[in-house]
Amino acid sequence: MLRLWKWYQNCLTVHPVKTQMSSSGVIWGLGDIAAQSITHYTAERNRQIKEMDMDAGFDSQTFSVDYPTPLTSFFDGVPW
Repeated sequence: MLRLWKWYQNCLTVHPVKTQMSSSGVIWGLGDIAAQSITHYTAERNRQIKEMDMDAGFDSQTFSVDYPTPLTSFFDGVPW
């Protein structure tokens, strides 16, 4: 785990924006899947069948990579 953390820190140093964009996409994607899983479980328990929408998860992940991360990096003064 320590080796993975050092690799991540090195990537942040060498390619800060690309690394932040990748991290953001993974975190947003996992967060959306978790939220949909909870909603799906609750709907299933209440006998309201609702399927998970993977397109929405992909859209959320793409949005996080394309919009907030680059803008935040730009306004925070992170070098490209």
